[in-house]
Amino acid sequence: MKIKWSLISMIIQNFKILSFLLVLLFLPLISCDDGSDLKDFQIDSKYTLVIPQYGCSGCISQGKRFAKEHLNSSCFSIVFTKIQDLKKLKIDFGYEEVDAPNVILDTDNTLEGYVEGYPVMITENEKIELDNSGFKHYWDFAKDLAECK
Repeated sequence: MKIKWSLISMIIQNFKILSFLLVLLFLPLISCDDGSDLKDFQIDSKYTLVIPQYGCSGCISQGKRFAKEHLNSSCFSIVFTKIQDLKKLKIDFGYEEVDAPNVILDTDNTLEGYVEGYPVMITENEKIELDNSGFKHYWDFAKDLAECK
C-alpha cells in the first residue's frame, strides 16, 4: 500500500514539473504584445503622439491639450487610437482639428496594443509613456517642437 501511494505521489510531482515547463515554453508565444507597431503607419514626423480615446482621463486631456497647442508643427503627428466613438472624439478634440493633415485616426485600432490607457510619445525610435508621472516630458517636447515650425 505504501509503494502504491509513493508511486502516485511521484506521478503527481512529475506532472507538476511537466506542466510548469510547458507553461514556460509556450508563454512567449501567447504574450500580450500583438505585434502592432508604428511601422504599419506611414509617419514621417520626428515626434508622434499616440493618444487613446479612453483610459486615464487626466492623461488623455493633457495629451489632447498638447496636441492642439502644437497642431501646426511640421515635425509633429498625432495618432488617435482605441477609437470607440468617432463623433465624441471630434466633439472633444474639435472637428477642424481632427481633419488637420498631421492628425491620423486609427479607426482599425492597429495600435490598440501599442498604448495603454494614456498617451505615448514616439521620438526617433524611443517610446515615452506620458502617464501622470510623465507630464514633465511635455515641457521638453514643447521646446523641441518650437524649433521645427
